[in-house]
Amino acid sequence: MIAVTGLGVVSAAGAGVAAHLAAAREDRSCLGPLEEALCAGLPVRFGGRVPDAALSPAPPGDRALRMALPALRECLANAPPALRRATGLCVGTGLGSMERTEEALSAPPADSRRLHPHAITRELAEATGLGGPLGTYTVTCASALFALDQACAEIARGRAQAMVCGGLETLSRTILGGFCALDALSRSAKPSAPAPRDGIVLGEGASFVHLEALSHAQRRGARPLALLAGRDLRCDGRHMTTPDPEGRGMALAARAALAEAGRTPTQVEAITLTADASPAYAAVYEHALSPLFGAAWRERASSWEPRLGHVLGASGALGLLHGALLVDGSLGPAPPRSVLALTVGFGGLNGAILLEGVAA
Repeated sequence: MIAVTGLGVVSAAGAGVAAHLAAAREDRSCLGPLEEALCAGLPVRFGGRVPDAALSPAPPGDRALRMALPALRECLANAPPALRRATGLCVGTGLGSMERTEEALSAPPADSRRLHPHAITRELAEATGLGGPLGTYTVTCASALFALDQACAEIARGRAQAMVCGGLETLSRTILGGFCALDALSRSAKPSAPAPRDGIVLGEGASFVHLEALSHAQRRGARPLALLAGRDLRCDGRHMTTPDPEGRGMALAARAALAEAGRTPTQVEAITLTADASPAYAAVYEHALSPLFGAAWRERASSWEPRLGHVLGASGALGLLHGALLVDGSLGPAPPRSVLALTVGFGGLNGAILLEGVAA
């Protein structure tokens, strides 16, 4: 059994788990107008931008690293140096290096070594003293789930005593323009308005979780926050961007995650969703989850996205972190014993993670 023993996050709510918890407890939207340089000429000018105060002061000019470093350091706060040297890092990002690419193209020549997404993972490991296996996964909005899958495999094979799984995404003109071209973004979203249902609102952020075998955590006296009981990934294999409207891939992923944990749908007390403001993905969830959990499945469902925005390749990692906080009791006096965290991505990618409380 894999245990979650550390968390770190930077998002539109600010830096740190405490900022994430405060926004969740207050049900406070952290979305707002985007700066002119980011969205000039685009029909969408609203999103979840990380506040400058939440960024690390160094390295200057590199938003991706300045966003990710505080989250990773928070995640590793309780990991001793000896463990860090035996800890690896797997990062998922859809286009987290795009801001670097845009800067390089505007002022060539560029150091091409820094343009590859894996450069960010390597620089994060060097900055925090991680000496285990490294991996970077760029698989649309499901990227962090592929990173999680590899992190668990590294622990199971004994290649690392612990692994950090994470996700990272920065907003850029390329990303915003691409989503506008796909007509995937909400045109009605605005401050102090109800969460839109006509499309997603993009955000940015970095989220990391520290993973290790439960037995290893117990031997070193670490307090597990949650247990990773089951997980699965499925692809519709249908279209480059559009999901299967019948939700068959998502249904398979959810069922497989439950089966791995030996749980039934009635034992799932909470469900978290990503991108459900999109009419296409709302239909996916409805068709996939109604047969599994019943017509009233939405009574168990929630999402952090109305507060923070859809964070693309970091979505799965933020779902993992948020689910761990739910079962840990950090978000309320009656925590659910189990949380099914669901993530969707372009190309019909569907991921499910079942998290349970340590006493479940």
